[in-house]
Amino acid sequence: MPLPVPMSPPVVYPAYGGMYAHPPAPPAPPSQPAPPVTTPPPPPSTSDTSKDDEKFARLEKLFLDQKAEQLSREAAIEEAAQAKAAKAEADAKKAEEIAKASAAAAAAAREEVEKQYQAAEKDKAAKAEADAKKAEEIATASAAAAAAAKVEVEKEHQAAAEAAKVKAAAAAAAAKSPPPPKEKDKPIKFKDAIGRRFNFPFDVCNTWSGMEFLIKEAFLHVVDLGPHVADGQYDLLGPKDEIIMPSIWESVIEPGWEVTMHMWPIPEPPEGGDALAGGMADIVIVEPGLPPPPPGGKVVDEKKGRKKKEKIPPFMIWTAGKSKKGRGNAKGKKK
Repeated sequence: MPLPVPMSPPVVYPAYGGMYAHPPAPPAPPSQPAPPVTTPPPPPSTSDTSKDDEKFARLEKLFLDQKAEQLSREAAIEEAAQAKAAKAEADAKKAEEIAKASAAAAAAAREEVEKQYQAAEKDKAAKAEADAKKAEEIATASAAAAAAAKVEVEKEHQAAAEAAKVKAAAAAAAAKSPPPPKEKDKPIKFKDAIGRRFNFPFDVCNTWSGMEFLIKEAFLHVVDLGPHVADGQYDLLGPKDEIIMPSIWESVIEPGWEVTMHMWPIPEPPEGGDALAGGMADIVIVEPGLPPPPPGGKVVDEKKGRKKKEKIPPFMIWTAGKSKKGRGNAKGKKK
């Protein structure tokens, strides 16, 4: 009978699997300690050999049982690792699909959000443009209304100013006393060459033509002197006996003046002057305020009802040649 082979500790093979690393194996149960190696004793006797065979069989069976258990355990571990790897792969694939779906959903959502944002921005821009246009229309209408109101206010102010002006003018006119009537100019006191006195209105005789017309009119009925007066053969003297020339008459004449008429010297009459002097008896002296005398050279005083004898002034006697006295005297006065 062969000697029994000494027992050796079980061999633990390293785990190996597929492409994925296995998780660490759970700790193996503690193995029974190997029996110490001893030097075989000297061959036993026959009785002792049978005992040894039985003991060896038991050890071999124990070894085989341990190995089978180890293989079973390694197979379970490998199967669990493979299942775990398959589950991890499935989970990864599912996660990838979920990620792709999430990315697609995110892209779609982002695109939708972008579209909504663009639509909102477009609506916002359109609304802003509409609001700006409406605001501009409102501003234009407000400006037009303000301009119209301003024009209306200006018209009202102008009308009020005009009314106030008219009212003030009316009040001033009512408060202002009427101007006093213009004082009538005093008449010119005129004494003609034959001693008559007249009051000529100043507004008529303030010009030379008016004065000349009145003097000619006064001598219409004086036969002998009328032609000389019509020819302007006379001078007019002012209050201080100064001669007033026709060219300056309008510049120097004043209301209320006393103006005296002086005839120019009449040429000497031809021979037979006594007959002319006798004819002077028919000359009528017209006094101021009396009507023209009747034929016959007599003047009737209507106030006293009696006749007056006509008087021949010295000047007329001188012009008739009755007397030389007074020749050269411009006024016909006594020296």
